[in-house]
Amino acid sequence: MLKGKAMGIGVPIIVDSLKHGENEFEEHVMARSQFFSIELADPQPDWVLGLADSELPVIMVEMSAVICSPLNGRLFNSAKRINELFDYVESLRYLYIDTDGVWLPQYMFDKPPKRGEVYRMPGDLFARALLYTLNRLPEEKAFRKKKLIRYSESEHIAFIDWRDEQVRESIDKHKRDHKYASKRIEKSE
Repeated sequence: MLKGKAMGIGVPIIVDSLKHGENEFEEHVMARSQFFSIELADPQPDWVLGLADSELPVIMVEMSAVICSPLNGRLFNSAKRINELFDYVESLRYLYIDTDGVWLPQYMFDKPPKRGEVYRMPGDLFARALLYTLNRLPEEKAFRKKKLIRYSESEHIAFIDWRDEQVRESIDKHKRDHKYASKRIEKSE
């Protein structure tokens, strides 16, 4: 079942790269920031779409939902909370976690952004930034000269810990796979 409005806590974003505008005359620099989303892998029959006071049976064909918070919480303040959400979503075989990005003027950040830092931005600003990134909204309508994008220290630390766990798990898996492959080669010789 699909439900209505989110809690209004905003969207966590991770600064991916810092770039100057398309030409040397643009007066500000842009930051490309990543966000996580839940995507639908295959069409799903028997879904219900909640519309105001009504429910409408639908076959869900495509879906992309931007992640705003962990399960039963407001902030991703530990690697465990990130893993819990991602593991749960991916245990539902018809859903998966993906990433995408939005372009944001650096003047909207509450401090000069650095690559890898985690911020939170209001949902309405995120929606306009996505439209801007998709070339569907001009910059002057998408952004205001306000510092609305706030550094999230606890989430920054949590995502660093989560990333480090992912790297360790990948290295361990590579070592296990390499040992297994080496043993298979030895046995075949």
